[in-house]
Amino acid sequence: MYKKSKLGKIKALLGMEIALMAEANLKDGTLIGTDAEEWTVGVLAYVVTEEGDKMPLPTGEFELEDGRVMVIEDGTVTEIRDAVVIEEEVIEEEAIEASVSKKQLIAVLEELSKDFDSKLENLAKELSGSLKNFSASKPVHKKSINRVQKVEFAKPMTEMNAAERAMAIFSKSSNN
Repeated sequence: MYKKSKLGKIKALLGMEIALMAEANLKDGTLIGTDAEEWTVGVLAYVVTEEGDKMPLPTGEFELEDGRVMVIEDGTVTEIRDAVVIEEEVIEEEAIEASVSKKQLIAVLEELSKDFDSKLENLAKELSGSLKNFSASKPVHKKSINRVQKVEFAKPMTEMNAAERAMAIFSKSSNN
């Protein structure tokens, strides 16, 4: 809570309290006011504390709850800008003018479909031919593929270094 300033107390005692004629709220909810009847360029602007003390608004730009922006310089309003309204652009389906007619679009789509179908057919023929060649070919290492046997080494592989493992595998495979 703010305490009433000494200046505010003195003004209240002397009957010199500033009476606010026009008030507004900033976007953050802070109450501001002026001793003029309405907000215009050149009037003094005050921030009103929770206790009712009025202090000149500092220099800067302040957005009001209604969207307007008030520019203050040394407690005086130097500019009031209206709220910026951003209108969404509404595009109606009928307002969009198509550069291609429906018949032209259908013709292009049919042509693309035929082209796609012919390319797909060619790929299917190529794949079919490749599959026939693949199934007709014999495996090169059929003998070694079908023959899986357990190979034992002089000592466990985990106890061998990389060079010993390579030599052991090479010597076993060349013996078979």
